[in-house]
Amino acid sequence: MRSFASASRVLGELEERLMAILWAAGPLSVREVKAHLGRSKLAYTTVMTTLDRLFKKGLLARTKHGIAFVYQPAIDRAEYQRRVVQAALLVAFAAVTVFPGSWHCAQTILSLYGRAPWLNVVTDTAAVPLP
Repeated sequence: MRSFASASRVLGELEERLMAILWAAGPLSVREVKAHLGRSKLAYTTVMTTLDRLFKKGLLARTKHGIAFVYQPAIDRAEYQRRVVQAALLVAFAAVTVFPGSWHCAQTILSLYGRAPWLNVVTDTAAVPLP
């Protein structure tokens, strides 16, 4: 299963549509999510399986109401987008070396993303990993 650490685009097209519905409408059952899809030819079981996968990825929370689950976003859209950008940066810059004279770049990265284990700073002769 894909995760934020292994992919720059975590969600597929259907997953993105379902997350958009839940971000806009709040907690919904599978049947209600399917109704928000309108005249889509997607099967109920396809929507149910996709919501379950989003739950397993940690993007949705769910509670049992009677015999059905009600799903709601576990993170807001801004947090999701932040994680996607962070994952893309980690993939694109598996290791970034900051040379003397460009420390402000490292400071900017650290201020935006906090801990950056992939960021190295070169001092005199050795690369020093940042905390």
